[in-house]
Amino acid sequence: MLISIVNRRITNLNGFRVFVREARSFDSKHSRFREGYGFKPVSLLSTAALLAGDKTKRTWCVRVNGDHLEVGSDVNSGVLKWPQGDDSEQQTWLLTLSVQADGSSADAAVRRCWPCLASLPPLCSLPHQTISR
Repeated sequence: MLISIVNRRITNLNGFRVFVREARSFDSKHSRFREGYGFKPVSLLSTAALLAGDKTKRTWCVRVNGDHLEVGSDVNSGVLKWPQGDDSEQQTWLLTLSVQADGSSADAAVRRCWPCLASLPPLCSLPHQTISR
């Protein structure tokens, strides 16, 4: 899943940063997201300013790396660990993204499903997500 951010304001966003601060897997037997554990925040985008009317380049939010999913572009910096005891045919994750700019911050939750990684083709296409602020 790729993301890009569009500044639809008429003013610049200074000290702009986007990161994933929490990741929680979905337990289909309980129909709830599990309590998160051990995920360290991962920076996705960072720039001194996002100019009015401008948008960031697309960057990886979640990607497949071998037999697991990872948050961000850096290898092994945001591994999403699916519970070994869960044999669901798809992985559903709830990611909490934080956007910081101009000394304030806002959170957004993104829920996405991926098929079991064993069934993915070697090169798969993941959806693009655009977030406007």
